[in-house]
This record gives sequence, C-alpha cells and structure tokens, in this order.
Amino acid sequence: EYIFRRHGEDFVSVEMQHAYIDISMAKDETAAEVFYKDTLKMFVFAGLFGNKNAADSLLGIIKPKYKNATIIPTEIFMGCMH
Repeated sequence: EYIFRRHGEDFVSVEMQHAYIDISMAKDETAAEVFYKDTLKMFVFAGLFGNKNAADSLLGIIKPKYKNATIIPTEIFMGCMH
C-alpha cells in the first residue's frame, strides 16, 4: 500500500496520482476512469492546503512556468499513521 511521506508544513514531493481522490470528478465516471487508470502515474506535489485561497495563490505563481499545474480538490486523513 502506498503511504504518503511528509515532513513539516512547506514541502514538495513526488506522489502517486491514484492515491488522491479528486472530489471534483466524483460524478463524472468517464473522467475518473481516465484519471485513475494509470496506477503508475506520478506528479509533483507542491503543497497541502485547507484553504482554497492559499492553494489558488500558489497555483498563480507556478502556472506561468508549468502550464499543466492544477489544483486537485481532495479529502485526506491527516491523523496518525501508527
């Protein structure tokens, strides 16, 4: 099973895409199927925000240089992994 690895509040990491449930496509089965089909697909994860404005702010900085940058709205359990 894939386990997230995070240290501190500010981090950038490489993550497995299928580990995240994109809640924006919950009702679009076709889009969800395409998103989750490739279980080896990875992406650069540049932050975890509880506040949409903070995520939008970082995206505004990243997007001009990385055109495919996006926000994936998701629900992540932030409790103890032990």
